[in-house]
Amino acid sequence: MSLQTIPILVRLSEGRELVITCLLDDGAQSSFVTRSLARKLHLKGFRCDYVSRTVGGSSTKQSPLYTQVFITSLTISGEGLEVIEPIQVWAVDDTILVYKSVDWNELVRDFPHLEEVDVAPLPSENIDILIGNDVPELKISLRELVPPHNFRGPVARLTPLGWSVIGPVVMYPKNHILAFDTRIGDFQDIDGNVFDVVAAQAGSVPES
Repeated sequence: MSLQTIPILVRLSEGRELVITCLLDDGAQSSFVTRSLARKLHLKGFRCDYVSRTVGGSSTKQSPLYTQVFITSLTISGEGLEVIEPIQVWAVDDTILVYKSVDWNELVRDFPHLEEVDVAPLPSENIDILIGNDVPELKISLRELVPPHNFRGPVARLTPLGWSVIGPVVMYPKNHILAFDTRIGDFQDIDGNVFDVVAAQAGSVPES
């Protein structure tokens, strides 16, 4: 399953630019960079207490560096997009932004509805910067390419920062259950009652 990752440029202090992997996260209230990137960019700012909370209610108190970075969109052929934005970010431990990105640069060729999408290759599968809802204008969907009717699969979004692709890396009928693990256990409801998949008319689970 792929989240909305995209390669972007970040400005270095001496004027050079570095290609990094960015995650556009609609579930985050703030934007973050990894400490390793902050060191590489020689970022300066001030420290203050920050409490991060998850959907489940757990919280972690930190005192990260609050700073600013300048990011730029990569040149996407045929789109003529160019965005240069200063954004405020928290520099957090690299382990907080752990996520293995999916590089769609080659994968888009496997999906006919994505054949016109020009996705630049990711410089790394590791996330360097997360852009949250504090910068909503960078996550506007200018155009979307969706799978054929009655099928579930990857969706391409053109944002001010360029093309990104989200969703599963396979295409399958909407009335089927897709098993991402080799064994997902019995088909059951929220109370633990077990059902036969076919009898429940819930689709089919591919054999492992």
